[in-house]
Amino acid sequence: MLTETALLKDIVLSTGVGLYMLIMSFIFLFKADYYRSLIADIKKPGMSIMLSASLGLLMALFLVIMHNTWALDPRIYVTIVCWILLVKAMLWLVAPTRMLDVLRKVASGKGYYVVIAIMLSFAAQILVRSA
Repeated sequence: MLTETALLKDIVLSTGVGLYMLIMSFIFLFKADYYRSLIADIKKPGMSIMLSASLGLLMALFLVIMHNTWALDPRIYVTIVCWILLVKAMLWLVAPTRMLDVLRKVASGKGYYVVIAIMLSFAAQILVRSA
């Protein structure tokens, strides 16, 4: 649970990030065949990947600037997620071909469900501790 000194922005960001991860993990779980085939059909990185990575970088930078708390309290989960999003967006821009290969490899095996489980656990930690 967040302390009394937690700002409204921390609560809003925690709830927003937690709900986003919860919703996305359920979508990826229930539509697994669709998303796995969609990823498998990507031929090469193109303009859409560059644009989405650029927008992801902007959003991740905003989140890191707004919520960069490294104290040992529940807000650290949101900080870790924000930094993961930032690093992921930078990697997509720096090495799109390599990232696409990694994405295909993860999506084609059991790693797809491991990623969903990690997303669900982070979402649960964020939502439970921010309420």
